[in-house]
Amino acid sequence: MSGEKAGPAYQRIERHLRELIQSGAGRTEPLPAEPDVAARFNVSRMTARHAYQRLVNEGVIIRKRGVGSFVSGHFLERLPVSGVPDFSGWTEGGTNSVVESYGVVSAPAAVARLMKLKKGEKVTRLQRTRSVNGVIGLDVRYMPASIHDQVPPAEIERKSLLVLLRNAGLHIASGELEVDAHSAGPDDAEKLGVPLGHPILQRRLVYRDAQGRAVLVGTSRYPGGQSYTFGFQFQAARSS
Repeated sequence: MSGEKAGPAYQRIERHLRELIQSGAGRTEPLPAEPDVAARFNVSRMTARHAYQRLVNEGVIIRKRGVGSFVSGHFLERLPVSGVPDFSGWTEGGTNSVVESYGVVSAPAAVARLMKLKKGEKVTRLQRTRSVNGVIGLDVRYMPASIHDQVPPAEIERKSLLVLLRNAGLHIASGELEVDAHSAGPDDAEKLGVPLGHPILQRRLVYRDAQGRAVLVGTSRYPGGQSYTFGFQFQAARSS
């Protein structure tokens, strides 16, 4: 593995774990156990534990007692700058997804502005709950009205939404992602199984096609514990 011989031992282990995560590890099966990593790098378990804890503190991984360490559920649909990946690995086997509502509705004002629709124009609205390694998320997505008849809800529960949209001819080329925190209201508390006022982490996303049109708009909410906001943008690499 590249970079294993440079820097302090805990940093080398941390880089090793990040490379494993980038390659798809830690989603449906746990990451390598601390004793195994300590033996591989010829360090104490305390040093290995320090590397794992740094990733836990950063929100990259979570620990499940008696099971192992997994990629955090907050990393669902995280998009790398280099392009749009195949997200099937996030949802086939590693995620329990339940579609709660799926239909064609009039676009809310904020969605209509983003998608440049006229007042009263229709969009497809999806609401679902997802669970990854015990972390529950509540998603709301708005898409073009034409998607409703092309993407059945049963498929959404089994496969990545972005892959299904791509198969339906809707290609994501760029997007913005913002994450903030707020206190749980009654709906959050019921859906996410947390007390009223509990911190909630919310992602707001806008994905665009090659012409710059917003074609997927929505939010995802998760149980949280910190108050912060950051922005994220990506653009798919252009084919030569």
